[in-house]
Amino acid sequence: MNGHFDDLDGLLLIAKNREHGLRFTGSDVYPPKRALWD
Repeated sequence: MNGHFDDLDGLLLIAKNREHGLRFTGSDVYPPKRALWD
C-alpha cells in the first residue's frame, strides 16, 4: 500500500478494548499479558 499516514493511536484503542491487553507507561508499550491468550 502507498499510504502517507500511519494510525499511531490505534494501539491505545486496543489497550482499552481488551482485558489484559497492551500496557502503556508514558510512551513505552508493553506486550499483552499471557492471560489474554488463555
